[in-house]
Amino acid sequence: MNIRLLFLFFSPILFFMQTSHADSLRCGQYLIKGGESTIEVLNICGEPILKENLGTVAEEHDLNNTGTRVRISEEVVTRWTYGKKGDLYKYVIFHNGQVRSVQTGGRWKIN
Repeated sequence: MNIRLLFLFFSPILFFMQTSHADSLRCGQYLIKGGESTIEVLNICGEPILKENLGTVAEEHDLNNTGTRVRISEEVVTRWTYGKKGDLYKYVIFHNGQVRSVQTGGRWKIN
């Protein structure tokens, strides 16, 4: 009975420990996660298989609730794709040249 209680207690902890790096990319011994620059990622992981410009994201606010929207900032968004045949794609999303997120995509098709 005590073993069952221990399992119920520790299994969620183990699950979160395994998924804590879900938003990262491993390149050799290094782990790429939020905050790294494009040059750091390029130096650590090498050239991606694809670089895409996804456009810009603008942040606007209504000043003093007047209905007038003012653009506060604008960020350039790019996506780099990494992967090998048989593996899942890893998408590194950059905002203004810094890693904002890493996402896992589909699997390479082996021909």
